[in-house]
Amino acid sequence: MSAASCEAECEDFVINVPLLEPADQCCESSIVKEAECEDIVINNIPPGLPPAEWQKCCIYRVPKQLRKVNKEAYTPKLVSIGPFHHRRKELRDMEKHKRGYLEDFLKRTTLKKSQQDLESIIEAKEEEIRLCYSDDCRLNSKDFVQMILLDAIFIIELFLKKVARAKEKKQKKKRITY
Repeated sequence: MSAASCEAECEDFVINVPLLEPADQCCESSIVKEAECEDIVINNIPPGLPPAEWQKCCIYRVPKQLRKVNKEAYTPKLVSIGPFHHRRKELRDMEKHKRGYLEDFLKRTTLKKSQQDLESIIEAKEEEIRLCYSDDCRLNSKDFVQMILLDAIFIIELFLKKVARAKEKKQKKKRITY
């Protein structure tokens, strides 16, 4: 079956996963080498989702079969991005940091957009954004828009801060070498 025809007919995803094995069986090191690949079939397209919407749906929960292998690997420990782990009490502290990052972003931007301006942009795209998630998000419109705003700006500002620190470090290095 061609990839194009599979898009319209299949409800499974096939992921090619490399299997790892120790490089040297007699050695106690943790060095690993890639062995062979195994296909894992994941039934993860939400039931009832029309095929036309599959292309929009791009953010999925980790399938239960995969989570069972190592639940900790798929459970956020510091920050939640998106609705799947939103409002988990052990991740609430980061929500304060996200608000601080939003404030920093609003100060940084030359667009002179207010938080309300940014919320309006998200509100206009809310239905489209919701379709990106495989599960229905039970947040009301106001909470959903706020979550998307904080998460999106957090990610953007995190990268901007990282780049700024790297530039500052590079400049410091230049000053020291001269």
